Amino acid sequence: MAIESNKQDVLKIRMDAVTLQLLERARGYVDLDRNKFIRLSIREKADAVISEYEKTRFNADDWQRFFYMLDNPSEPGEHMKKAAASYRSIIAGAAGFYQKFGFKPLLATPNRLVLPFSAIKSLL
Repeated sequence: MAIESNKQDVLKIRMDAVTLQLLERARGYVDLDRNKFIRLSIREKADAVISEYEKTRFNADDWQRFFYMLDNPSEPGEHMKKAAASYRSIIAGAAGFYQKFGFKPLLATPNRLVLPFSAIKSLL
């Protein structure tokens, strides 16, 4: 969700004397001007409220089901099998591209490629 903003956007607020003194005292510690301190404070509070309300909460049954599903995964469906095949094809194509330039796959992890010193020396 993109929100357009410009320097002309203004928010006028009323503040009691105690709150204003607290604001001035706090911003003095962090050496920020009043506007920037208020903006940062509003963002921090807004992030905290949004995070709290958008947090996923599990009850005991939810946790048991979650861990059961981790320990006992279902068989992949057709879409997942196609996605895995597509991924393997992309990785193989990328590996082939780099191997044309002298990169070699590691024996233990063939999807990781390294450039041997001999290939580097030939480029110098």
